[in-house]
Parts: sequence; structure tokens; C-alpha cells
Amino acid sequence: MFASLTSKRTRSGAASYKHKSYALESLKIKDSPINLPNMPRHNAIYALMTISLLLGACKDEPTKPSTLMGAPYSTDGKYIRDAGGAAILLRGTNISQVSKAAPYHPTHMDEEGAIETLNANGPIAIRYLTSWAAIEPEDGVYDEEYLAGLKERVTLLAEHGHYIVLDLHQDVFGIGFVGGNGAPVWACEQSYYDAYEKPDGPWFLAYFESEIKDCYDHLFGSDELLLKMAKALREAAEVVKEAAGDNFIGIDLINEPSNGNRDFDDFDPNYLQRYYLMAAEELKHLDVVLLFEPNAFHNIEEAMNFTKAPANGVYAPHFYPAEGEIGAYSGDIDYLDTYLYLSTSEAKILETPLVFGEFGPWSDDPKAIDFIRDFYELINKEFAGSFHWEYSSRTNRSPLNETCLEKECPKELFVPHARRVAGTPTSYTFDPETSTLNLCYNEMAASLPTEITLPESWYPDELEITVSDGSYAREGRLLKYSHDYLETEHCIEVKPGADE
Repeated sequence: MFASLTSKRTRSGAASYKHKSYALESLKIKDSPINLPNMPRHNAIYALMTISLLLGACKDEPTKPSTLMGAPYSTDGKYIRDAGGAAILLRGTNISQVSKAAPYHPTHMDEEGAIETLNANGPIAIRYLTSWAAIEPEDGVYDEEYLAGLKERVTLLAEHGHYIVLDLHQDVFGIGFVGGNGAPVWACEQSYYDAYEKPDGPWFLAYFESEIKDCYDHLFGSDELLLKMAKALREAAEVVKEAAGDNFIGIDLINEPSNGNRDFDDFDPNYLQRYYLMAAEELKHLDVVLLFEPNAFHNIEEAMNFTKAPANGVYAPHFYPAEGEIGAYSGDIDYLDTYLYLSTSEAKILETPLVFGEFGPWSDDPKAIDFIRDFYELINKEFAGSFHWEYSSRTNRSPLNETCLEKECPKELFVPHARRVAGTPTSYTFDPETSTLNLCYNEMAASLPTEITLPESWYPDELEITVSDGSYAREGRLLKYSHDYLETEHCIEVKPGADE
């Protein structure tokens, strides 16, 4: 299958190798032992240099992998990296819509059997919703009861191996507006709330109402308010850090920020970017990556206008192309690719990794499965992360929604993926027709092992695993692959079948 599959496999997954060796006794000149004193001086020097180089070739080996894993997490311009240099792929779901209103927790996850259902798909990455209103309902007063509930739930997710990204969520500014969530009431003037009338039609039309625009202007025009919001986020993030430890990988600094009355080319670099840099300073001690989003109208293909990314930044736009939003995906992957290009090109300009904080078709779209498969095929080429919107049954984008269950959405959304790669990916694919995952990578000094998720819906029974070198072990819903660091490229293929 792979050009470099040369090692023989045993049933345990161990490998045997045949390495080249260099025998010192073979180092001769003109078939005679080297006799330096009888040589001309320049020939003797040449011989010494030759011997030195050859001996060096015998002794030099690739750098052994480190033993580090987990935090600190950082970025290298393309990938999220952990302390051992491994590339981290964030793939999973948002939890969840339910968290937007009091008591601001994903209470559906408290129900009997809920965590087991989630675990069958993972471990995966969780974009866990919090909000400024939940953390700081009164100016200067943090809600300790909410933070305790946050800690309890995140602890449970981390204990089951899920990665955590904490998302400071908001829609339509805040809870002072009917249908809004995010900012606490005290973050804007009461007169704006009193004057507001919720428009008829789709919820996002509220972004065009003058009162909501004015509150966004007020927030992003005030360093004092932005600093308070960043400090509230820090308060929640420190709780998550204590609860999740090394499973806490990132923070989404604010969900779908609106430009208010400002032009996009003014708002992005002069207001939104200023908040991101301010928040990055508040959060730098946590050793996690920082997901930052463009303005909310990027969803309808408004370009971002940032001039720089925050330190440790991960570009995290959302992916809601028009065909998906009206529930009528054409099945044309080139259409998705054209929409995707806006985000991939912006990530390259900013020199950051790319993670889609939200994506997902409506579950009653006749081509919902095609949408999901095409989306994954495209972002696999970029080794980009993604979080499906969303996991509660409150919307019909959810895999828990009955219409989605009929179309096997849970299986399609939670596919096997290489969540940790001990090096730099060179090729990465997953074929849903054959349930086959292929990964090749290099950069041998990254910390072992590589980890691949094994969702129950894809791999309920035994597996057929082929590796180019090294060994592997299956631990629950994770496959852990430790490559031979003496090799230059490492490949693994996973598909249903009989264990070797």
C-alpha cells in the first residue's frame, strides 16, 4: 500500500527492522590499512578529514523524539503544536445552544447516558460555550456558582479524553435584547434595550437594528469594557485550565463579533484586532492557543481586514455558505471549495493555523451528508480543524435531532481523525465509502505517539492496520502509533477488518 512498507508485522503490532550499518574495518585506502605517517602532508590531512566524516556518519542519528506532551500549546504558522512538537487537529462539535440562556450550562449533557453517547464518537474536540453574562452578571462580580458548574462539566469531558476549546459566545450583542445572548445587561445603556423591537424574520436580521449596532459601537469603542470582558474570560479560562489540565487547548476570544455602524476596513484592524491583542495579553499565562474570528459578516463572504494575528493565534472563521444555509446544497464540491478559499487564503496571509469554529448543513437538506463529506474532504487537504454546530437536539443541525438520525448524521459528523500527529503531515485522507484513514508524516523529533480516534459507528469491531514502521496499540477509542524515529517518513492506514 505504501512505498515504504518494508518492515514485517507481528500480531502484536510490533515491527522488525533491518538497518544499514557501517563497519569501521572496511575503511581502507587502496585496499591497504591507512598509514598516515607515510603519506604526503596534504594527503594525510585529506585522509583525516575523510575518516572524521565517515565516523561522523556512523555516529549521527536523527534526534530522538522528546517525551513531552500537552501544554504549552503554540502555533508554527500552519499547525497547532503541543509541547512535544506534535501537530494537533481539532475536530469535534459545539456544546451547545442550550448554554446561551440561564443557567448557561449544557444541561442536556447532564442527562443519563449523554456522556456515554458522546464518548462513543471520540474522544473529540469540544468547543464549549460560555458567555460574559454567565461569568460576570453584575459589574465586577463573578458568579461562583456558574464557575463551579463549569468546572464540574469540563472535568468530566477531560476525564474522558476530549480536548476543550472555551468559546466566549455571543449573538445579537447580549441578554438585554430579546433573542440575544453574550454580554451582560450592564454592558450597554438600558435605553437601547427599551427602544428595541425584535424584527420579524430570521434571527440575524437583528444585527441591522440601530440599537444593537450602537451597543456594539459602545463595546468596541471602550478599552475599559473590552478589558472587563477579557478579564471575565480569563476568570472562566483559569477554571477550565484547573479542571481540564493538558486537555485544555484553546480559547475562542469572541463569537461572531459585529462591526456595528463602523466600516469593516475600520472595525477589523482598529477595534476588533485591538480587543484580540488585549485579550491575548490577559490570557498568555495559560499556555493555550487563541482562536480569533473575523467580523460576523464574513459568513456572507465579507473579507477580514486584520493586519496581524494575536500571539499564539489560530484563525477561526465560520463556514456557512449560502447553499447550506437555505438547506439546498447542490452537491457541487467546487462550490464549497470556492467559498472555502476565502478562509484558507486569509489564514495563509496571517500565517496561522485554520480551524472552523462552526460549520454544518441543516439536517433536512436532501444532500446534508454530501455537504459534510465534501467539507471534510476539502479541509483534510489543509489539515484544518472544525467544530460542527451543534450537539444539543435544540436545532435541526444537531446529530441528536430525529431528522438527522434518519440520515446517519452522527456517523458522518464524527469521523475517525488523526487528532495528534507526531510530526508534520505530508498527506491525510479519510474515505467514508471504505472507512479508510490514511496518514503520512515526517519530522521525526516530535514526541510520540500519534493518536487516531476510533468512533464506534465507523469501527465497531476489529481493524486492519498497516504501518510503514514502528508499533501501535489500541487503547479504547484511540489508536496510538509510535513510529521508528530512524525513518524519515511514517505512514499508517486504518480500516475495518481483522486485527493482525
